[in-house]
Amino acid sequence: MFSLSQKSIYGVLAALELAKRYADGPQNSRCVAEDHGIPCNYLEQVLAQLKRGGIVNSFRGSQGGYALARSPQEILVKNVLECLDGSLSLVSDNKSTVLDFFWHDAQTRIEAILDVSLADLIVATRQYDNVVSYSI
Repeated sequence: MFSLSQKSIYGVLAALELAKRYADGPQNSRCVAEDHGIPCNYLEQVLAQLKRGGIVNSFRGSQGGYALARSPQEILVKNVLECLDGSLSLVSDNKSTVLDFFWHDAQTRIEAILDVSLADLIVATRQYDNVVSYSI
């Protein structure tokens, strides 16, 4: 089963939040953590790794915090995931099997799905939030 680590899920959430507030400057990690129910200490570790990977920058001082290192249009979800969990390959390249075509196709489709910018993800989440759901 292909699954993402909790670190990657939190990382994408944090990057998305920083993208939404990109024009507002650095954001306090504690506020981001509280808004999304993420343990603050763990989010700090995730943000530190994203900083080392060039996804975010950190700023000190009373107005400090974290901000995206580039615009939301330039950062892909795939970039965040690879920074936190490394390569997103489904199978190793070492063995050749009769199902290579299948695994290659699956890999291509997953990469295409994750090849979305944070800016595009903001638009998608806004559309999703506007969907009205009625249930009885």
